[in-house]
Amino acid sequence: MTYPIIQYRLTQGGRIPEEVLAGIETGFSGECGANTNKAGCIPKWIGSQKNQYLGLGIGTESNIQGLPEVVCGVLTTKSTLQSYITEIATAGSWVTLTNVTTGISTYKEVGLATCFDGDNPSGAGITTTTITPPWSGSAGAGTTVGVTTGTNMVQTSTTDGEGVSTYTRTYTSTTVDEMSNPYDPAAKATELWDIYEAVNGL
Repeated sequence: MTYPIIQYRLTQGGRIPEEVLAGIETGFSGECGANTNKAGCIPKWIGSQKNQYLGLGIGTESNIQGLPEVVCGVLTTKSTLQSYITEIATAGSWVTLTNVTTGISTYKEVGLATCFDGDNPSGAGITTTTITPPWSGSAGAGTTVGVTTGTNMVQTSTTDGEGVSTYTRTYTSTTVDEMSNPYDPAAKATELWDIYEAVNGL
C-alpha cells in the first residue's frame, strides 16, 4: 500500500475526509492549513473548504478515474513539497512562535495558620525567605511579541501535639517571553518528507 502526500480539504459539510487519509498513527494530517483562494478574485473555495491541508493519503499516487473533489493534488517529490510550503508560507506571512522562559524566582512564607487568614493583612508573624536567587536569561533570537508572568503556590502544613498548625507556602514565579521568528519552509518540508519515507519504507 502506498501512502502519498496529498493536498486536501474538508468535505462541504465540514467533515474530515477520512476515506482519503491514511489514518496512520505515525503519519500526519491537517498540516500547513492555508487559504489558497486568490486574493482579489471570487473565491473558488468557501465555507469549510476554504483551507487546504497536507496529509498522508491512501492508495496509489495516480488514478485513471481522477481525484475526489476533496483532494486537490499529490506532491510526489520533496522539492515540490518544499516549493508548495514556501508559497503558502510567504503568502500568509507565516512566522514561528515559541515560548522561552526568561526568569524564575522562588521564595517561601512560614507562619502559624492564623497568620494567613484575612484578619492579618499586614502579614505579621509570617517569615519570608528566598529559596533560590532570582534567575534571568536571554530569550534568544527573534522579536518579543508577548510577555507573561505567572506564580504557582504550593502549601504544606504541620500540626503540633497541641493542635497548632504551621503553614509553609512556596511561591514560584516564572516569566515567559513569546518570540517570533521567520518560518522555515525547508525544515517543515524535511520533517514531513521524513515521515512520508518512514511510513512507506523508503
